[in-house]
Amino acid sequence: TKIRQTEDSLSDSEINLILFIKLGYSSKEIALFKGVEYKSIEVARYRLRKKLNLESGKPIEEFISTLDLF
Repeated sequence: TKIRQTEDSLSDSEINLILFIKLGYSSKEIALFKGVEYKSIEVARYRLRKKLNLESGKPIEEFISTLDLF
């Protein structure tokens, strides 16, 4: 898919997280859908931010909103 062409090092769970964020879901909502703790999603978001080499002060939503996923 398009996101794999942009960032080929992303795992399936990271792409899944990106899609949830792109659709506007909060970390708490994502945790409910996936059946995991809220903190797990926060850690996943942090690791994704590092993997994408984003600045710590820049919201990940801002970067993801610029991606053409669909």
